[in-house]
Amino acid sequence: MKIIHISDLHYASTRFNSTAMHRPISHLVTKIKDHYSGIEDKPLIVLTGDILASSFREKKSRRARAKLEELREEGFEFLICPGNHDIKDAGLVAVVNGRKKFNRVFKRLIAKGNIAGDDKNDFYAYPMVHKFDDHFFIGLDSMKKQNGNGAKGELGDRQRNKLKKVLKTIREEHSDAKIVVYLHHSPLFHKPSLELIDRKQFLEIIRGVNVLLFGHWHVNKRYPEKEKKYDIDCFINGGDSNIGNIHWWEIDTDDYSAIEY
Repeated sequence: MKIIHISDLHYASTRFNSTAMHRPISHLVTKIKDHYSGIEDKPLIVLTGDILASSFREKKSRRARAKLEELREEGFEFLICPGNHDIKDAGLVAVVNGRKKFNRVFKRLIAKGNIAGDDKNDFYAYPMVHKFDDHFFIGLDSMKKQNGNGAKGELGDRQRNKLKKVLKTIREEHSDAKIVVYLHHSPLFHKPSLELIDRKQFLEIIRGVNVLLFGHWHVNKRYPEKEKKYDIDCFINGGDSNIGNIHWWEIDTDDYSAIEY
């Protein structure tokens, strides 16, 4: 199975970083459509948060969704977890009902196949587990316990405990399962203001999964040393899909190779 990993689209952002101005989502959508135009079996797209650049605006959010829906019309499916920019103003300041507003517009993008029932496809029910053949995709909400001000993330005790149970059940009932875990915040320490607070506990829980995907830090990088340390086949930061020269990763779960596009 092939997976496209994209992250941190920051739709409608005009901010500047050291490499380039953010491009519109249409640039990324066009590149993906063109690259896979001759392939009937499209890869599954895992989007690890920050579709938006600042707090929810109805028209802006629906325009962003419409661009992503162009990929669905081409046969792509999405799995998505929320980022700090999706539910906070500028990714930092708490917004009243920010999650509710984001959920109202974007939950319809989430693929069917939720083992808890597709009525649980929203930005509240995490861990979110989808099954496709022998693959299990486990989405996590790293904003669960950090809904106040700031860009830090935290899964929280309840979500981590649920994750332990989910992994235990999958491994007991499906000996050949391939497990993909995805979340917004990086489980590595980069700087205090952006950290995943409970990253150490989280990394111990997911030891031995097949693929770990995340974003938030805006660096496209694979971590072979972490793969070895945590017995993970593919450990990847999705970076920022609308900045710089790398727009997505393509991961092949047959051999866990990963190509940057």
